[in-house]
Amino acid sequence: VSDMSLYAIYYYYKAIMTRPQDSRLWVALGTCYEKMGKGPESTKCYEKAERLRDREGVVLHRLARLYAKIGLTEKASKCFTESLARKDAEGDTGKDTAEAILFLKQYYQDKGMMEEAANYARRLYDFGGADLEKATQHIRETES
Repeated sequence: VSDMSLYAIYYYYKAIMTRPQDSRLWVALGTCYEKMGKGPESTKCYEKAERLRDREGVVLHRLARLYAKIGLTEKASKCFTESLARKDAEGDTGKDTAEAILFLKQYYQDKGMMEEAANYARRLYDFGGADLEKATQHIRETES
Protein backbone atom coordinates (compact mmCIF):
# COMPACT_ATOMS: atom_id res chain seq x y z
CA VAL A 1 0.00 0.00 0.00
CA SER A 2 2.78 2.47 0.82
CA ASP A 3 4.25 1.79 -2.64
CA MET A 4 1.04 3.19 -4.10
CA SER A 5 1.46 6.31 -1.98
CA LEU A 6 4.98 6.71 -3.32
CA TYR A 7 3.66 6.50 -6.87
CA ALA A 8 0.98 9.06 -6.03
CA ILE A 9 3.57 11.40 -4.54
CA TYR A 10 5.74 11.06 -7.64
CA TYR A 11 2.86 11.92 -9.97
CA TYR A 12 1.60 14.77 -7.78
CA TYR A 13 5.09 16.29 -7.94
CA LYS A 14 4.98 15.95 -11.73
CA ALA A 15 1.58 17.67 -11.78
CA ILE A 16 2.79 20.41 -9.43
CA MET A 17 5.64 21.15 -11.85
CA THR A 18 3.05 21.98 -14.52
CA ARG A 19 0.63 23.84 -12.20
CA PRO A 20 2.54 25.07 -9.13
CA GLN A 21 -0.20 27.58 -8.21
CA ASP A 22 -2.98 24.97 -7.98
CA SER A 23 -3.75 24.55 -4.28
CA ARG A 24 -5.65 21.30 -4.91
CA LEU A 25 -2.46 19.54 -5.97
CA TRP A 26 -0.67 20.69 -2.82
CA VAL A 27 -3.59 19.44 -0.69
CA ALA A 28 -3.49 16.07 -2.47
CA LEU A 29 0.26 15.78 -1.95
CA GLY A 30 -0.10 16.75 1.71
CA THR A 31 -2.82 14.12 2.14
CA CYS A 32 -0.50 11.43 0.74
CA TYR A 33 2.24 12.46 3.15
CA GLU A 34 -0.23 12.54 6.03
CA LYS A 35 -1.42 9.00 5.25
CA MET A 36 2.21 7.87 5.27
CA GLY A 37 2.75 9.45 8.70
CA LYS A 38 5.09 12.15 7.39
CA GLY A 39 3.79 15.11 9.37
CA PRO A 40 6.47 17.71 8.54
CA GLU A 41 6.16 17.13 4.79
CA SER A 42 2.39 17.16 5.03
CA THR A 43 2.44 20.39 7.01
CA LYS A 44 4.63 22.10 4.39
CA CYS A 45 2.25 21.06 1.60
CA TYR A 46 -0.82 22.25 3.51
CA GLU A 47 0.87 25.56 4.36
CA LYS A 48 1.66 26.06 0.68
CA ALA A 49 -1.95 25.24 -0.26
CA GLU A 50 -3.22 27.79 2.26
CA ARG A 51 -0.86 30.47 0.91
CA LEU A 52 -2.33 29.73 -2.53
CA ARG A 53 -5.85 30.25 -1.11
CA ASP A 54 -7.15 26.70 -0.86
CA ARG A 55 -10.11 26.39 -3.23
CA GLU A 56 -11.75 23.47 -1.45
CA GLY A 57 -11.62 25.02 2.02
CA VAL A 58 -10.32 21.88 3.73
CA VAL A 59 -6.68 22.66 4.32
CA LEU A 60 -7.03 24.95 7.35
CA HIS A 61 -8.73 22.27 9.40
CA ARG A 62 -6.19 19.62 8.38
CA LEU A 63 -3.35 21.99 9.17
CA ALA A 64 -4.88 22.81 12.56
CA ARG A 65 -5.20 19.10 13.34
CA LEU A 66 -1.55 18.49 12.43
CA TYR A 67 -0.37 21.46 14.50
CA ALA A 68 -2.35 20.19 17.48
CA LYS A 69 -0.91 16.71 17.04
CA ILE A 70 2.69 17.98 17.19
CA GLY A 71 2.02 20.37 20.08
CA LEU A 72 1.95 23.71 18.26
CA THR A 73 -1.18 24.83 20.08
CA GLU A 74 -0.87 28.53 19.21
CA LYS A 75 -0.76 27.79 15.48
CA ALA A 76 -3.48 25.15 15.88
CA SER A 77 -5.79 27.58 17.68
CA LYS A 78 -5.27 30.22 14.98
CA CYS A 79 -6.08 27.72 12.22
CA PHE A 80 -9.05 26.23 14.09
CA THR A 81 -10.43 29.73 14.75
CA GLU A 82 -10.14 30.71 11.10
CA SER A 83 -11.55 27.36 9.95
CA LEU A 84 -14.45 27.70 12.36
CA ALA A 85 -15.23 31.20 11.08
CA ARG A 86 -15.38 29.84 7.53
CA LYS A 87 -17.56 26.91 8.60
CA ASP A 88 -19.90 29.26 10.47
CA ALA A 89 -20.24 31.42 7.36
CA GLU A 90 -21.14 28.29 5.36
CA GLY A 91 -23.54 27.02 8.05
CA ASP A 92 -21.51 23.82 8.42
CA THR A 93 -22.28 21.84 11.59
CA GLY A 94 -20.32 18.67 10.79
CA LYS A 95 -17.75 16.74 12.79
CA ASP A 96 -14.93 19.11 11.81
CA THR A 97 -16.86 22.01 13.30
CA ALA A 98 -17.40 20.12 16.56
CA GLU A 99 -13.72 19.15 16.64
CA ALA A 100 -12.67 22.79 16.21
CA ILE A 101 -15.03 23.92 18.97
CA LEU A 102 -13.76 21.22 21.35
CA PHE A 103 -10.14 22.14 20.67
CA LEU A 104 -10.75 25.86 21.16
CA LYS A 105 -12.74 25.24 24.34
CA GLN A 106 -9.83 23.22 25.77
CA TYR A 107 -7.25 25.72 24.51
CA TYR A 108 -8.93 28.64 26.27
CA GLN A 109 -9.55 26.57 29.39
CA ASP A 110 -5.84 25.67 29.55
CA LYS A 111 -4.99 29.37 29.18
CA GLY A 112 -7.30 30.21 32.10
CA MET A 113 -9.68 32.16 29.86
CA MET A 114 -12.81 30.55 31.27
CA GLU A 115 -15.35 32.90 29.70
CA GLU A 116 -14.13 32.11 26.18
CA ALA A 117 -13.95 28.40 27.05
CA ALA A 118 -17.54 28.49 28.33
CA ASN A 119 -18.69 30.19 25.11
CA TYR A 120 -17.23 27.36 23.05
CA ALA A 121 -18.65 24.75 25.44
CA ARG A 122 -22.12 26.27 24.98
CA ARG A 123 -21.76 26.00 21.22
CA LEU A 124 -21.54 22.22 21.59
CA TYR A 125 -25.25 22.21 22.44
CA ASP A 126 -25.93 22.87 18.75
CA PHE A 127 -24.71 19.39 17.89
CA GLY A 128 -27.04 17.31 20.09
CA GLY A 129 -26.60 13.55 20.52
CA ALA A 130 -23.39 12.43 22.20
CA ASP A 131 -22.02 15.96 21.94
CA LEU A 132 -24.87 17.20 24.15
CA GLU A 133 -23.55 15.18 27.09
CA LYS A 134 -20.01 16.42 26.38
CA ALA A 135 -21.29 20.00 26.25
CA THR A 136 -22.88 19.71 29.68
CA GLN A 137 -19.68 18.23 31.10
CA HIS A 138 -17.51 20.92 29.51
CA ILE A 139 -19.72 23.74 30.77
CA ARG A 140 -19.46 22.34 34.30
CA GLU A 141 -15.66 22.21 33.93
CA THR A 142 -15.42 25.83 32.83
CA GLU A 143 -17.73 27.08 35.57
CA SER A 144 -15.86 25.35 38.41
